[in-house]
Amino acid sequence: MPELVLGIIIALFVYERLGYSPGGIITAAFVALYSRHWEFVLATLLIAGITAALAHCLSRFMALYGKRLFAVCVLIAISLSLALSSLTAMYAENKEFAVIGHIIPGLIAKDIYSQGTVATLASLALTVGLIRIACFAGQGWLW
Repeated sequence: MPELVLGIIIALFVYERLGYSPGGIITAAFVALYSRHWEFVLATLLIAGITAALAHCLSRFMALYGKRLFAVCVLIAISLSLALSSLTAMYAENKEFAVIGHIIPGLIAKDIYSQGTVATLASLALTVGLIRIACFAGQGWLW
């Protein structure tokens, strides 16, 4: 649990300093916890990117902002992550290939939609890196 608290503090600091959200306040902490499993992080970012693209397509037909944008991104991300989990359970040899949570990709997708891909992913990478450094310097919680 200390990693999550530290992650929230660092994510808030990065957001206040840079003005870019790393995909939500709690997101970077969870990505840092799973950062040793690159396939989980990759699947999460893939689902987030697809979710942001689908939300952008939907925005041509409906007004997406605020809570509606958040709800649409989370619902799309949950649907895609459950579909990916089902496909990997049926066809993949590595049954543990999964997305980090079902809501985390939606949080990242909302920020990708709102502030852009590069800003969101750069902020997320910086925050995850700072969390890992802080945890390693502390007691090595993430190792």
